[in-house]
Amino acid sequence: MGAPLQFKLTRMASSSTRRGSSTWATALTEPVRKEFNLSDTQIGAVTTAFTLLYALIVVPLGRVVDQWSRKRSVIGTRICRLSLSMRHG
Repeated sequence: MGAPLQFKLTRMASSSTRRGSSTWATALTEPVRKEFNLSDTQIGAVTTAFTLLYALIVVPLGRVVDQWSRKRSVIGTRICRLSLSMRHG
């Protein structure tokens, strides 16, 4: 499959913030299903959990970013990305 699945997920998550879309999760459904040997019900639960988590996180963060200045928003985003990349290697 090439790169490890964790790397692909991390990379796709960071690139989705630039495009403003969560549709990449659909593209990863089959690789995740094969990697973890999930049934249709289980992959549906994972997709639903991702969608709900995404909605719960994006709305409050959007409000915070709207209230902050552009400079603070960019710095905060870069610090979060740096800490995530350091955590995942």
